[in-house]
Amino acid sequence: MKTRRILILISLTMLASAFVSTSLNNERSHDESHLYPAPVDSKKLDINNISTWFTNIGSFNREPVTGNQGFEWPKGTNHFARYV
Repeated sequence: MKTRRILILISLTMLASAFVSTSLNNERSHDESHLYPAPVDSKKLDINNISTWFTNIGSFNREPVTGNQGFEWPKGTNHFARYV
């Protein structure tokens, strides 16, 4: 009987702490005034016989201004790899 009361007390304490921590996390997520969008930067890689584009957001092989193919091989021939 005593063990059962202790288990119920522990369970209620854990449940209450879960609700408190969830409510604290929600209050923090509503304050988004400190979030700023990161600027997108792109660089052209010219190495050996390859010319291609990379960005800091994970995009690659795409020319950043027009959005067309950006992977030229061999470099200087105006032949671009096809992509979908």
